[in-house]
Amino acid sequence: MIGKVNSFHSFSTNDGPGIRAVIFLQGCPLRCKCCHNPETWSTSDGIEMSVEEVIQKIKKGSTYYKKGGVTCSGGEPLMQAEFVEEIFKACHELSLHTTLDTSGCLLNDDVKKVLDQTDLVLLDFKMTTEEEYNAFAKGSLIQTVKFLDYLNSISKPTWIRHVVIPGINDTLKQTQELKEILKPYECIERVDFLPYKSLCISKYDELQIEFPYKDIKEATNEDIEKIEAWFNE
Repeated sequence: MIGKVNSFHSFSTNDGPGIRAVIFLQGCPLRCKCCHNPETWSTSDGIEMSVEEVIQKIKKGSTYYKKGGVTCSGGEPLMQAEFVEEIFKACHELSLHTTLDTSGCLLNDDVKKVLDQTDLVLLDFKMTTEEEYNAFAKGSLIQTVKFLDYLNSISKPTWIRHVVIPGINDTLKQTQELKEILKPYECIERVDFLPYKSLCISKYDELQIEFPYKDIKEATNEDIEKIEAWFNE
């Protein structure tokens, strides 16, 4: 099976437990205003690779990945669900832990097959109202919640990721809304608040795309600590 890969990162410690290989897949239906990987949007770009070629790259660091595993990210990896499923099946044959980094914007039979082969989901929870979500990402909060509903129904271990953007989603009200939305879900093992950074601006310049948040300040450690305190009250 052939898929489209944007890039391959070795020895990551930020994309799931332990030391991991991260495969950034090509294609994404969302257009988040602070996306760090705009080069992954187009489905016509990327490098064509077979599952076997991906696994060969993973095997080069497999001694380290035994203590972590393999993460499929993007873009939106679920746009290539069958490809991800086969990668994860091959990873399990190597006794490697599998993590899916997703926005939860897709849920169909192919996606459910991927989730059968997924040990952990990193679910990117962007905004707390449908209006804010659509304005920010041209996507749907309702769809993300439906995805989380399904994860809960199959007791899939889930880590929530929420990027804190100063002046956009960093109020007490929004933090409380997030807490209320997530409260019923027993599958959630942890909630990580990640600081917005503008390191991606050079990518937008190279692609000749306007970066919508170029004037927004980066989130500080203090910003994250404030949100965490509100969330944990």
